[in-house]
This record gives sequence, C-alpha cells and structure tokens, in this order.
Amino acid sequence: MEYISFIVPPIEDESDSEMDHQAVSMIEPVATYYLNLLDDGTTVELSHIRNDPEHIRDALETDPRVLSYDVVPETSGGLVYIHSRASELVNDVLTILVRHKLVVDWPITYTTHGGHRVTVLGKDTQIRRTIEELPDTIQTILEGIGNYRPEIRQPLSLLTGRQRQILELAVEMGYYEIPRHTTLGELGKALQITAGTVGEHLRKIESKIILNHVR
Repeated sequence: MEYISFIVPPIEDESDSEMDHQAVSMIEPVATYYLNLLDDGTTVELSHIRNDPEHIRDALETDPRVLSYDVVPETSGGLVYIHSRASELVNDVLTILVRHKLVVDWPITYTTHGGHRVTVLGKDTQIRRTIEELPDTIQTILEGIGNYRPEIRQPLSLLTGRQRQILELAVEMGYYEIPRHTTLGELGKALQITAGTVGEHLRKIESKIILNHVR
C-alpha cells in the first residue's frame, strides 16, 4: 500500500463570499477527524477547533452552508460536529477520492497559515490518477510519498500543540531548507517571541523526534 502526503494551501472558495469573513476569521481549526459526503450533497464532519466555544458557535451561525452543529467544549477549544451543504470544490475532491478508492489517513491537520495537511492511502496508480484529476484551483505541496507505515505520523504525536505550531511554521518559512530561507529572528517575529525562545523550542522538538528514532 502506497501513501502520499501533501499540503493544500488556503483556497478562496467562491461560496466563501456568502459568509461573514470577520466571524470566520475567528475559527482556528486544528484537525478534522472525519469528513464524509452524503448522497444528498451535504457533508458531515468532526473537527477540533482551537477557539472559545461561544466564538465557534457565533461563526457557524453566520455560515449559510451550515445546517446543524454541536460544540463540545474542551480544554483547548471545542470538538465540533457540523452538518453542512458541500461546496462545489469539496464535493469534487471527495468524489474523486471515492472514485479511485483512496482512503484518507485521518486526521487532516491544519498548518499555521490555514492550509490542510493530507495523507491518502491506496495503490500507486490510483494515487497518481487522483492527483491528475484534482481541480486546477488546488495547488499541492508534496511532503512525502512511498510505502505506507503506520508509524509515519508518530513523531508529530510526541509534540505539544505549541511545538507542532512552531515546527509547522519553521517548515513553511523554509528554516529547514538548504540554504535556509528564514532565520530564528524572523520566526520569532512571526510567533511574537524572541529568537532565543524559538531556538530553545526547536532544540526540544528536534531532541524528541531524534531520540524517538534512534532508541
């Protein structure tokens, strides 16, 4: 069984124009644990959102696509069930995945800048056809491809939410590129912390991941 992991940068969906952007901007999704397209063209999803539950409810109330929802308060936000009308883009993507019999390796996680980190599983030919058929509006950034191993995501599970946020931003801004595209100072400015604090965080993150692989 093969896998491919990729990031889908934020996409401006035409149906977003119907929404209250100020309210939607309050939403900080962390992960989607389940998303399914129903026969009537609606979707059901279960997601973790890092916001005050009341803010989550306010944002969902302004979205005309949302048919019903439920918010379960958690320590860091809320676990949210949403039944909504699927946008054309979401409908197309989910239909393609079903057509090629691909399986999503849940959860879908979110990057610091609002993109989606997705891993799908299946046969190599199915994955390639799926990528070819994705709508032109979706520009993917490849993160990994190869034989699937269940422990692929294990390193990230070792990190705290804050550590994952810092690592994701460091990767997105090119800190681990050769040569580097950013500095600790620039990362610190984006995170509103000092360069020294960023460096300390990254050393702890790297230590956790490396020790997990060599022990």
